[in-house]
Formats: sequence, structure tokens, C-alpha cells
Amino acid sequence: MIIPMKDTIPIEPEKPLLVKIFVDNLLVKKVNIEHNKWTDVQIDIPDFTKNRFTLTLTFSRSWVPKEIGLNPDTRELGIR
Repeated sequence: MIIPMKDTIPIEPEKPLLVKIFVDNLLVKKVNIEHNKWTDVQIDIPDFTKNRFTLTLTFSRSWVPKEIGLNPDTRELGIR
């Protein structure tokens, strides 16, 4: 599986964004995403998942547009 990702976080853009990818709560990949650059992240889906699985992404930082005065959006965002 390939997941395209882009770090567009306006806070601390000089720091790479660490993304952890889990399949059914099993850590399958850690990747650093550079600011404002698309990255195709390839992950292998473990055989035990069969045809269904839960994909979870965690991020080393996130942001809320409203909190930095960008717009009224109150969602916590991580990547694009």
C-alpha cells in the first residue's frame, strides 16, 4: 500500500514530521516527512489482516488553524 503524505504544518516547519503507521495496532513503519514536499510512503500489510484492517497514523506534532488565526477551523490537523 502506498500513502502519499505532505507536511504543511505552519508551526516548526524546519523540523521533520515523524509519522508512525500502525496496522491493527502493530507498528509497521516510521517515516520523517519533509516540510512542503510530497512523500509516497509504502507500507506492507501483514498477512494476518486478511481483507480488513485498521490503519492508524500518529504524528510528532499537529496544529489547529483557529489557534494560529488562520481560519475558524477547529480540527486538529497533521498531514495533507
